[in-house]
Amino acid sequence: MNWYGVPPMLVAMCILVYGILILRSNRRSPVILAFFMLAFEGCVWLFSVALSYVAPDESIALVWNRNVYIGLILIPSTLYHFTIEYLGLKEKRKTLFIPYTISGVYLCLSRGPNFITGVKKNLFGYSTQGGLLYYLFMAFFAVMTIVSISYLYRELKSAEPGSMRKTRIKYMFSSILVAALASVDFLPDFGVQIYPFGYLFIFAFIIINGYAIVKYRLLDMETFLYRSAGFLTVSFLAVALYAAAFTALYEYVGRSLNLPHALITGLLLIVLLWVFIPFKNWVWSLMDKVFYREKYLYRKTIADFMKRLNVLMDLDELIPMMVETISQTLKPDKVSIMILDEAEGEYAVKSQVGMSNPAVTLGRDDSFATWIFSQRKLVEKEGLSSDPWYSKMQEAGIEKFRELEAEICIPLIVRNQMIGIINLGRKSSGESYKKEDIELLSDLGVQSAIAVSNAMNYNLLKKRTDQLRLLSKLGQEMGQTLELGAMGKSIIDRIKELMRTQIVAILLKDEQTGELFVSQASGIDEAAVKETRIRPGEKISGWVAQLAQPVIVEDLETDSRFSKRIQERYYTKSLISAPLVVKGKVIGVINVNDSEKKKAFSSYDLEILTGICSETSALVENARLYASMKQAYLRTLQSLAEALDAKDQYTCGHCSRVRDYALKIAREMSLSQSVVDSIATAAVLHDIGKIGISESILSKPSKLTAKEYEEIKKHPEMSEKITRPIGLPESTLMIIKHHHEWFNGKGYPSGLEHENIPLGARILNIADAYDAMTSDRPYRSALTKDEAIEEMRRSAPDQFDPDIVDVFIKTLEHKSDK
Repeated sequence: MNWYGVPPMLVAMCILVYGILILRSNRRSPVILAFFMLAFEGCVWLFSVALSYVAPDESIALVWNRNVYIGLILIPSTLYHFTIEYLGLKEKRKTLFIPYTISGVYLCLSRGPNFITGVKKNLFGYSTQGGLLYYLFMAFFAVMTIVSISYLYRELKSAEPGSMRKTRIKYMFSSILVAALASVDFLPDFGVQIYPFGYLFIFAFIIINGYAIVKYRLLDMETFLYRSAGFLTVSFLAVALYAAAFTALYEYVGRSLNLPHALITGLLLIVLLWVFIPFKNWVWSLMDKVFYREKYLYRKTIADFMKRLNVLMDLDELIPMMVETISQTLKPDKVSIMILDEAEGEYAVKSQVGMSNPAVTLGRDDSFATWIFSQRKLVEKEGLSSDPWYSKMQEAGIEKFRELEAEICIPLIVRNQMIGIINLGRKSSGESYKKEDIELLSDLGVQSAIAVSNAMNYNLLKKRTDQLRLLSKLGQEMGQTLELGAMGKSIIDRIKELMRTQIVAILLKDEQTGELFVSQASGIDEAAVKETRIRPGEKISGWVAQLAQPVIVEDLETDSRFSKRIQERYYTKSLISAPLVVKGKVIGVINVNDSEKKKAFSSYDLEILTGICSETSALVENARLYASMKQAYLRTLQSLAEALDAKDQYTCGHCSRVRDYALKIAREMSLSQSVVDSIATAAVLHDIGKIGISESILSKPSKLTAKEYEEIKKHPEMSEKITRPIGLPESTLMIIKHHHEWFNGKGYPSGLEHENIPLGARILNIADAYDAMTSDRPYRSALTKDEAIEEMRRSAPDQFDPDIVDVFIKTLEHKSDK
């Protein structure tokens, strides 16, 4: 027997089985179909070669030699076909008819004498003697092989370094380059006396492809190969079990009882079916653990993941847990989860591992995001080259994958909305993502989308609840006061808390001029507060007040509506402005600048501010009316106080002078403006209570009796009682009430001493006493300044706060210097 034909025969069988296995993995894939055709043609070629080697005579060898070219003639065209399908070169499909037409012509002519003239005997068997057409075909074979390899080489060079596409092309390029070396089988046809060992290169092609399929999902059939191995294992065990049982039963029972084979076979089949079903399940479970160990672990991962999902409702805990699960299970070098920010209209990274730029975002309407959503399933960067919908934007898509530092993107879709994206980089091991990986990620994507949606709804509900609580708190605070200052502070504090903002300003309309002025603000310097006056229609605030419409501006410098209106000193980048409207009349505007998130405000923020303005406008107007009434009442009291002073020539101008002295002391002590204002008001009104004291006592030229003095001592409390309805701050009322307390506790009306006496009252006491000393009275003449200073120094430890006396004397000396 001629053993030279055995190796190519075995390789022919291997490549046929290999092609069938690949075909069964996906019969509809153009790539798989082209590969199977290539394998089948290679099988026909090597099988016919083997039979021509072992042919007993020349005539039979010629028949098999002609059959060699049934497969061989189609190989260059099919190789070209497979190459363009594998590389996703869809634009090249229209050229397929050219090589297939040429191959068809050669196939028709291959049976004639101009293609094969005969065969010749060699050491290993018979080889081809070719005619003119044979040599033309060899040229065609060489050209198509070179074209196919050049396409692979070109795509290999252009593929992204380190990408899975580059790795897969590299292995396919290498395997086809090795297979092309099988052309050494043609050397004997050209007179070179060498044994045709091309089958070794075909076998190497199978080995390289098989390795790449398992490690890099070259043709995505690893699962099918494992299943085939599992099926063969189970079948072998079943047959072996049956054979062993039949032999034992027949040898030890059948012969002794003379039982027929049919009965033994029937009994064994019944027993085998009864035993084999649970045995089969056990074997399949074992096979899953052996061949599908990763899948087995993945199922456990999903089960554990689902348990944790059921107890996590906080998005800030859920997303990191998802990242951790994916990172530990699949070991990618990078993982990130992007969540849709409705307010910003973009997807932002919520949690990540390994990213170099976690600040990357993806616009909601970005074409890449639209493409991912349209797929409604996991997408791979490698898929861009084979997706016709995205073919025109392939480069942009690859760039987006680079920006996201991802090889795989998984859309999180719930109720026809993509609420997030899971991004994975390459595997740390360098391997490709297997089919089991893809299935796991797809399952995780579905479950995660639901969990994230539930968490987002929970967070939104919690956020809304917190906002309602804060709004309710604002309502309670505003309902407890009619003070515009306290009310404005509550509004500003709640806006800052609700909207996470840095700058808030309440502008009210001046009823006389119609201009807007800053009533209260936070985050703005005092100079800007004092100087801001805005006419209707002027700048953004005036525009809002004039049109009674709220506005949101993402970027003041680029918004064409307001590019010429940004001169207001406290404007920053982003702004929301909403009018305060009462019964159709605009009474002011609330401006909110710069979110703490350093991002533009959203329509949701505008909704919050508009709601606050709507709820508080009437209360603010009531507070303004109350403040106006207070001012009117205060002016009335001041007029009464001045009239009371004017009635007596000795006290005329007393309140004004006391106010001036007190203010000098307060400013010398660098007290706050609010304390200074409180002292000034108290100084004007401190003696208003004397309006209830008999004029005969007030104007008595001689010394007062004890009873009359007790009557005079009532005026501080009477002054406090008269001024309290105005709504003056409690600190101002206490200054009025206690301005006759002595430092040693022997004053009136409460006998307070030292630091228990309000600071403003101690200041007013000194200013009041000094003016009384330096003014004429019916019962004595006025003291000189020096005499009054000396008297105050003498009385300081008992009647006056000595430290404040020193400050007052210092102010008097400053005045003298001037």
